[in-house]
Amino acid sequence: MIGLIEWLSLQSRIAIEKFEDNKIKEKFMGERFEMGEALTRLRAGKKVQREGWNGKGMWIALQVPDEHSKMSLPYLYMKTADDKLVPWLASQTDILAEDWREV
Repeated sequence: MIGLIEWLSLQSRIAIEKFEDNKIKEKFMGERFEMGEALTRLRAGKKVQREGWNGKGMWIALQVPDEHSKMSLPYLYMKTADDKLVPWLASQTDILAEDWREV
């Protein structure tokens, strides 16, 4: 049977490992933010994606039409997991998500 001191020591090591693991994930996977920040970055010409999306390599970007465009207003489009570019419309889950990140 484990004594109280050993149990507390084990719990401390587990907490430290979780903290370090989260720091490593943040370093390699980037900062997480809400949809408002995602829109700010899209307007700045960046691409964003959700950590919660199932497909690999998916992201969205903002297209601002120019004089050669068939569209007359800005719109969002997505690069799909199979490398297609399609118009994108946010779901309620996407709008409320806090796992957006810059690509």
